[in-house]
This record gives sequence, C-alpha cells and structure tokens, in this order.
Amino acid sequence: MIQKTIRSLSSILLLATLLVGNLNAQNFNPGGLGDLLPGGNGSDDPVTLTATFRLLPDSNQGYVYVEATIEPSWHLYSMTQPSGPMKSELLVEDTTDYKMVGPWKADREFHVKYDEIFEVDVESYEGGVIWSAPIEFTGTPEEAAQIDVVMQYEGQTCVDNGSCIPLSESLTASFDSEPETREIVRGEITTADAEPVKKKQVAETPEELAVLAELYHPETAINYEARIFDCRKKAQRTAKEIGHILLGIFASLAFLCGKLIAAAIQTQPDHFCFLLQTLRLKT
Repeated sequence: MIQKTIRSLSSILLLATLLVGNLNAQNFNPGGLGDLLPGGNGSDDPVTLTATFRLLPDSNQGYVYVEATIEPSWHLYSMTQPSGPMKSELLVEDTTDYKMVGPWKADREFHVKYDEIFEVDVESYEGGVIWSAPIEFTGTPEEAAQIDVVMQYEGQTCVDNGSCIPLSESLTASFDSEPETREIVRGEITTADAEPVKKKQVAETPEELAVLAELYHPETAINYEARIFDCRKKAQRTAKEIGHILLGIFASLAFLCGKLIAAAIQTQPDHFCFLLQTLRLKT
C-alpha cells in the first residue's frame, strides 16, 4: 500500500510539473520585454512601408513617394524630431541612373505633444503618412520607367503604452504609371538625406539594446535603460505570481498526501504501529 501511495504521489507531482511548465511556456511574458526588442512586438508589422515614383509627362523628372501605414495605437516620429526618440530618415544613394534633387516632405502635419518617457516634445504621426521628394533620372522617360529606386528607412515606432521598436527597412520604389501633376521643387538636401547608412545591428538582449541606444541615440539611452529596469520589475512580479501558483499546487499536494497517508493508516494500522516502534527504537 505504501508503494502504491508513493507511486500515486509521484504521478501527481509529475502531472503538476507538466501543467506548470505548460502554463509557463504559454503565458509567461516578463513585462513586455518582447515589445522592447525588434520582432517581438505584440502586433505583427505595426508599420508597413511602400514606395513608388511618378514622372511628369514627357519628362525624366518626378517624385518618389514613401507611404507608411501605421496600426492603431502605434506612431512614427517626424524627420525633424530634434531629440528624444529616433526620427524618421529616408536615405537614397545617388547613382548613375538617378539623383535626388530636393528634400523629403510629408503630406500632413505631425502632432506635437510632451512625452513623459522621453521628457521632450515629440513630433509624431498616427494612422499613416506619405513622404515625397523630387528625383531626376539621367535617361529618357521610357528608360526611367524601367529603373527601381533603392532606399533605406531608419526610424522608430512606439505604442501608446511606451514600448518602442527600432525600424530599419530597405525599400524599392517602382514606376507608377499615373502621371505626376506637381511641378518639381528643388531644394537643399542634407548629408543625412543624400548618404546611405549602414544597417544597424539588431539587439537580442536588454543589455545589447542599451548599448545600441547609447551608440546611435545617446540622448535617449537613459530612457531605454529605464524601460529595461521597468521590464525587469514586471518580470519579478510575474515570477512571484508563478511562485504563488506553485505554492498553491504544493499545498494541495500536501493536503492530498495527508489524505492518502491517513487512508493508508486506516487500511494498514499494523504496519503503521510497526513503523512507529521502529522509529522509537532507533531514537
């Protein structure tokens, strides 16, 4: 009977371990760390970027368009964001086929509000935004229509709860047959607008995220570290909750063990008495 009791307890403990392991694997989320890191956000592709270009009638000049579609509760930052979050950048390298002849302009005004996390006024877009910039091709309009314009987007998207994801995406703008109706407005292009940047590294741990923040945006590094600290506090709370669950399970197991031992004593009292006598003799 005692052997059966031990086997029963082992089976119950194994079942409880499997249940807790399954709960841990499915539901354990240390305070939204995945929301801080690339690819780990709660929403798949919170920002979708598409690029095209149009030409003026019978001309090798036109405009490149980059449209950002932003999921609800998420936002991007403007190209003129002075500090705090990562500003949006579109970087096109001039080639023998084309060159940019003016700066990027947005089709709408950004919203300005004070951000308590970055502790600065932020310039953000919600829902979507379309940037455009004038371009000039070296070939004929027919040749220009066959060319793809390659560019790089660099920026950051944040959700309303404060979690942010760095964005780095290569884009290819193809010819849109709809004629361009705007006249070309040339303007000064800054070095950041004209030169491509190296693809930034991807952070895989909180420590790497803090290092990259210090490297690329030192003015906001302290905010990244603060978010990591907050994330770890949430992870500790989650661990405590799991501990309480385990405590409840073991308390239930202890109660069940007591019931099983009591049943064993009732069915085999002689064995129990013999065990007590043996213990007394040893002490």
